[in-house]
Amino acid sequence: MKRFAVLAAAALVLSGCAAQTPPPVSDKVAAYYTDHATATPLQTANYVPAVGFLGDSYTAGDGASDRAVRWTSLLSTKRGWVETIAGFGGTGYGTAGRLAGGQPYDARVDLVTATVADAAKPILIVSGGRNDITEHTPAADLAAGITKTYTDLRKAAPKAKIIALSPLWDDDEAPASLDAIGIQVKAAVEKVGGQYIDLGQPLAGHPELIGDDGVHPNDAGYKFLADKINAALPKNL
Repeated sequence: MKRFAVLAAAALVLSGCAAQTPPPVSDKVAAYYTDHATATPLQTANYVPAVGFLGDSYTAGDGASDRAVRWTSLLSTKRGWVETIAGFGGTGYGTAGRLAGGQPYDARVDLVTATVADAAKPILIVSGGRNDITEHTPAADLAAGITKTYTDLRKAAPKAKIIALSPLWDDDEAPASLDAIGIQVKAAVEKVGGQYIDLGQPLAGHPELIGDDGVHPNDAGYKFLADKINAALPKNL
């Protein structure tokens, strides 16, 4: 809280006029920045947008040489966003994957919205769906998971701009069932007032953008995704 007071005082000196009191910060947001002292406060004089990313290993940045060069962080840097990442390998709308600690998307709604819901300009971006194919998520569980994910995101962050990205594949040809997941995701996010962004399959036919594991993007691949997603998103987001 001392940091906010210093910012407010500085703004008063520079402007030469009465300081404007920023919106109050919730207890959970204040607690987060107490534990993450190096993070940029959400409630700054410029009201920097706060974005939460929910997804799988592509969102987590698996395969990148450093987390700073995953597409989410590159995009956040380009857009001037404060980011919260809730990506976990092997997970999807209806699957917890095979790794210890994995949870389907709807179980991580509180995590991704904890520092975003009370921000002045909250944004939520969801990506994934491929693991629901590779893990053979039952159709009923997948449909329920997609609906619940976006319904719960809206309840937890009623003021947020919610963006759903079409499911991504690697450099191989994507299975037709991935398009079917995209159709369900589009319906679910639009039902809660969000927006669906169809990226196509930007990595298809580009083995040079995939790492040695044959699945995850390398650094060049993550930069490529960041540029593609940035171009597809609304400029005034």
